[in-house]
Amino acid sequence: MYFWLAVGNFLTVQFLQLTDTKDYIETMSGTHIMFVLIIAGCLMLYIKNRKSLNLHSKSFFGAVFVFALFGMADIVRFYLPSGKRDALRFTRIGMALFILILGYSALRQISREHGRTIEEQTLKRLAFTDMMTGLHNRTAFEERMEKLRASEEKPTIAMVDINNLKYINDNFGHKSGDEAIRRIGRTLEQFFSKDAGIYRIGGDEFCVLSFLDLADMERRFTEIEKELFKQDEEVPYPLMAAFGCVQTAEEGIDKALIEADRRMYNNKKAIKGKQDGKTS
Repeated sequence: MYFWLAVGNFLTVQFLQLTDTKDYIETMSGTHIMFVLIIAGCLMLYIKNRKSLNLHSKSFFGAVFVFALFGMADIVRFYLPSGKRDALRFTRIGMALFILILGYSALRQISREHGRTIEEQTLKRLAFTDMMTGLHNRTAFEERMEKLRASEEKPTIAMVDINNLKYINDNFGHKSGDEAIRRIGRTLEQFFSKDAGIYRIGGDEFCVLSFLDLADMERRFTEIEKELFKQDEEVPYPLMAAFGCVQTAEEGIDKALIEADRRMYNNKKAIKGKQDGKTS
């Protein structure tokens, strides 16, 4: 209702001006009536919907009412004897405050959205990160596997298992066991961080998914084995890991994973004799 009254009033004022029936000053009363009607309509709309308004909408209405307050001050001044001069003094101030309030509200909204985005990204990163090693966790691995099952990509898979983790925990303490896990994780990251996804999928198990060719993958694990022999000299517990690599073929990613796991256990048996006697 207020809207249509304001529209009718506006059209009447424009008609009176265009037909030279009234000049600008003489039609100011009609403009003031239109202003009051618009503000009244905004007020009624706010009262009707105030419980469902979000913070940004409330800021908008607040800016409108601040502008209205200063506009009403000019309307009152207009009808005073000296009010014809600079009749929009307070209206200009109100408009400036209106813009400032909306600008501040927009910045707050942007900041809030940015903070929410960062929070969501952080939570997602935490949900897909292994807290001990900083690598991808089992959840991230399962998500990646689902994508690979649905695609035609054929990555190279490496399964990695820490040798003698139970022995380390039982004889050197779980702190040493955790350190061994972190060392293996860091070493895998050192050799594969730019070329592969590295996942800790169990207590002592890791998986590396890459599009390197099988020969390159196996060469890198030979270097990893040498690196772990060096680190083995630095710690009181035996530090060694077994691995098995497979190039995914037509049978699919799941069968390749099983085959990589089988090769890893064969490798685990083969390197038992290479331990330096720390387990004896």
